[in-house]
Amino acid sequence: MTGHTDAVWGVACHPTEDLAVSCSADGTVKVWRPLEHSPLVHSVQVNKTHGLSALALPPSLPNTAVVADRHGAVSCVDIHTGTVTATLKDSAAALASCILGAPAINVLAAHPISSLLYVGCEDLCIRFFDTKSGKCEGRFNAHSAGISALSMHPHGHQLASGDHNSSVRIWDIPSNSLVQELTAHGHPKFQESLQGLSFHPTGNFLASCSADGVIKVFH
Repeated sequence: MTGHTDAVWGVACHPTEDLAVSCSADGTVKVWRPLEHSPLVHSVQVNKTHGLSALALPPSLPNTAVVADRHGAVSCVDIHTGTVTATLKDSAAALASCILGAPAINVLAAHPISSLLYVGCEDLCIRFFDTKSGKCEGRFNAHSAGISALSMHPHGHQLASGDHNSSVRIWDIPSNSLVQELTAHGHPKFQESLQGLSFHPTGNFLASCSADGVIKVFH
């Protein structure tokens, strides 16, 4: 499928429909039906100036894609109508201290049960927003380098995070406390950025991938 004119930073599949959603540095969200001859359903211009850096499909917001731009604004897009429906009003102000030249938000992860959206930022913090009220509910200092990956446990009680130094940390959601730290990728002297994390649907396994070209699975 082609259509974006710049780097694609987020792709997600709809849990119940034959739809995929992507976001790009070109500032657009695109909705696709991958099995169709002409797969593009909608193309939504969200922020052409700053581009988009992360995407999630929160279970608490049916038929909605949540996307973040490079200056910390978080917006909601209706994937059926192809319209921007809301912007989380506290997001840009809460992220105003991002590192110069880097995207404020690198990754998003939605809680599977509640309306919370977890935001991994370049300023070493994880923030969480209520997608219904749009307000920032809290933050915690998570890593010694920018947050590059997040994955929510399917039961919603743990969050896995990764950073540019390839550190992986597991957090307890109710207390926002650190449960475990994993040395995931790269030689200690030449650590590579962690690129992705994903819990298995059972919650028994966690997979990680890195710029070192390796995929690891943790039990």
